[in-house]
Amino acid sequence: MIEKFNFSSRAKTIFIAIGAIGLALIIIGTISEKGEHVRFWANFLLCNFYFLSFSVIAVAWMSIQYLAKASWAVALKRIPEAISGYMIVGIVATIVMFIASFVTMDGQKMGEYSIYSWLHIDNPDILHDRILTGKRALLNFWTFNIITFVLLGVWYYARQKYRNASLREDREGGLEFYNKQSKYSAAFLPFFGLSICLFIFLWLMSTEPKWFSTMFAVNIFVGGLVSTICTMLVITFILKKNNYMGYVNNNHFHDMGKFMFGFSIFWMYTWVSQFLLIWYANMNDEIVYYLARMHGKWAILFWANIIINFILPFLGLMMREAKRQYNYIIVVACLMLVGRYIDWYLAIMPGTAGAEGVNQAGFGFYEIGFFMFFAAMFAYTVAYKLSKANLVASNHPFLEESFHHEI
Repeated sequence: MIEKFNFSSRAKTIFIAIGAIGLALIIIGTISEKGEHVRFWANFLLCNFYFLSFSVIAVAWMSIQYLAKASWAVALKRIPEAISGYMIVGIVATIVMFIASFVTMDGQKMGEYSIYSWLHIDNPDILHDRILTGKRALLNFWTFNIITFVLLGVWYYARQKYRNASLREDREGGLEFYNKQSKYSAAFLPFFGLSICLFIFLWLMSTEPKWFSTMFAVNIFVGGLVSTICTMLVITFILKKNNYMGYVNNNHFHDMGKFMFGFSIFWMYTWVSQFLLIWYANMNDEIVYYLARMHGKWAILFWANIIINFILPFLGLMMREAKRQYNYIIVVACLMLVGRYIDWYLAIMPGTAGAEGVNQAGFGFYEIGFFMFFAAMFAYTVAYKLSKANLVASNHPFLEESFHHEI
């Protein structure tokens, strides 16, 4: 069965236009918010992590499906493959942030130095801080970047192995490539579980280096997994609306809806587990994280985060029929993607642009511009990758079973 996605000139123009508008807003923000370098790079980090996480977790999603021998997901296989293709763009964006760290503007270092306070070892308060001194072996410029690029390199290598084996399976058939991908999955997933935690600790939790939580990385990862599934569902819906993937039915949507429902509950479980232990212990070094977010200008987002990422999917996806109505579940998925942005905005901004003495956090040209710019790059890349392969994994051994999936 052959079905090719046509990445039309009109779609390319729309994505490029959205990216151009986003870039224009960033430039306007740079002019109107002159000197707010921390806010600029905090939004760069937020949007880069937001979309990069989807591409990385898409590789883990494919690994899970292979190890679980999940036949239902085969009909959707090309979608996580295309999402994972964005990873190279995220890596390039990370390189930009790394290179910018060597640039000085208005007497301040840019890039990573704008976001991570622990890099400023020339500051006596940081140089002689007992907690930061104890973390110096990990929290230093070169260790941070070497680990970052090693992890990104391994993830991208794994992505390429999956993609190449999948395309060769289309051409040559047989069980050889399915078995190879299953072996890749068995080797990749344990590494991924450890590496994604390290990545999250370095990229996000170190924005507030004195605070720590062993649940933080799990909570961020589960939220990313939910959002990756939501993204897959939105892409599937768009394709079906444009007369592609007719073999995908409401049973496939139902299964994705179950994952959205289940993992949104698990996200809340990890969130509550982290929150209650810190709140009950009431230790100054820990409770400051939530005090900063539960009061003042962050309070509305704090409660909106819980409502959108837990209460909404819990009530909205509880019934069976809710997960089988395309238009309805897409609205829920899009709202959950908004909720994930709020969740990670809260994880990054209070410790960077909103930190004491900085006070640059807000919502304006930077926030809208960066999101539009990165969203356009993500959409363009995913559409391009979809157009480069048959939408049907034609020689996958579980393909026929996936076509007749019924629950």
